[in-house]
Amino acid sequence: MTKTTYALDVSRDGRWWSIYAPAIDLHTQALKLNEVEEMGRDLIAGMLDVTPDSFEVDVRVSAPADVAAMLDEAVREEAAAREATRKAARDRRAAVSLLHRTYGVSAADTARMLGVTRGRVYHLLDEAAVPDDAETLASAQ
Repeated sequence: MTKTTYALDVSRDGRWWSIYAPAIDLHTQALKLNEVEEMGRDLIAGMLDVTPDSFEVDVRVSAPADVAAMLDEAVREEAAAREATRKAARDRRAAVSLLHRTYGVSAADTARMLGVTRGRVYHLLDEAAVPDDAETLASAQ
């Protein structure tokens, strides 16, 4: 038998965490976030005259709007940074490949120019030989 799940919508209200149980249209509060589930369970159990362990709760904590906006922006910036890092890596591989394969610069000289080891140059050359689609697939796994 599957237990009924009740949502608990939680938000900060001054010093308190405001807890709203939409299924029963009632509120309660908790001083600390780790008290929210217990307080919500007690509220629901008391109103429905059931034991607190006879159902599940889905605690959904909402950040204040300004904090949520900052976090959303941080996520966008992190995604942009990951893309910039991928592009920089592609450009570095292409540059090493161009130096070595087109201009005939040795791996040792390429390594000296870039301030890396000769082994790193060979690694970059191997990566440059892999198409971007295969690389994207490999990094997703």
